[in-house]
Amino acid sequence: MTNTALVVADGRDVALLDQLKEAASEYAQAGVSPNTWRAFKGAFASFQSWCDSVGVRASPAEADIVVAYLTARAPQLAASTLSLHLSALNFVCRGAKPEPLPEPGRHPKVKALMKGIRRRHGRPPRRKRGFVGNDLKRALKRLPDSLVGSRDRAVLLVGFASVMRRSELAALSLDEWARIRVEFVSEGMEIHVAQSKGDQEGRGAVIAVPFGTQCCPVEALRAWIAAADILSGPIFRQIDRHGRVHDNQLSGRAIANIVKAAVGSIGLDPSAFSGHSLRRGGITSMHRGGAAMGELQRHARHARPETTGIYIEEADRFAMSAARKSGL
Repeated sequence: MTNTALVVADGRDVALLDQLKEAASEYAQAGVSPNTWRAFKGAFASFQSWCDSVGVRASPAEADIVVAYLTARAPQLAASTLSLHLSALNFVCRGAKPEPLPEPGRHPKVKALMKGIRRRHGRPPRRKRGFVGNDLKRALKRLPDSLVGSRDRAVLLVGFASVMRRSELAALSLDEWARIRVEFVSEGMEIHVAQSKGDQEGRGAVIAVPFGTQCCPVEALRAWIAAADILSGPIFRQIDRHGRVHDNQLSGRAIANIVKAAVGSIGLDPSAFSGHSLRRGGITSMHRGGAAMGELQRHARHARPETTGIYIEEADRFAMSAARKSGL
């Protein structure tokens, strides 16, 4: 019986092995989403800037230097943000060439420091409020009868009914090859998502959005596409002050601004809402309307039921409160 092994015999094999290492590194990097890439890039830039200011090297990220950095930033940044910065440093060290460097997050000094920071400065994340159905209906009545009003109505209704993330909503397209595209069918519309945050392996998903009986997301989207004369490309686009529809798609920030303007129009505090409020509000309203856990998890494309459970728990906060039985 012959044993199989990788044997480096000459220069050609060495070159081949180097190519395989390079390819392996690219595959590893491809496993990180674009949003995570951006967050890591910003986090490492912050670390680099601090290192420059105190006259130390940022790479390799030695444990003592990382301890000093985290200690200096602890009064300024949330513990969760510091954890993100540490993850970014670990990622950079894992991908270092020609060989990976020790990850600072694994060092006992850094672990002990982060434990103390979380205990002293840790606080639960402040989640934005959901834009629930009744509030959404009130806000829709305040939209202007214009191109902007038509677009914003479609953004709000499609975002609410599909519970897409704001970056996905902004990227919605008519093109068949697009990562996120819509197809109108006899029952309503299907939104095809090639890959998303909860689907890192790219299995893809189809979000079914049926016709509505009161405020219809399907008809709102059709009306906007027709009014803007969109034949291909991104659906939700910028409109200038002269009423001209541009070719470039809205940003995630623009989606958030549309939500904030809508809640502000009905007297709610815009600072309590974000682009994520459509997703949160949609899931909350669907749960209150009787949707089962499995239905919600599938529609929201949550990888784990525990994630869906967080939304459900928040939706039931008042309905399940023991204070209802206090007799007050």
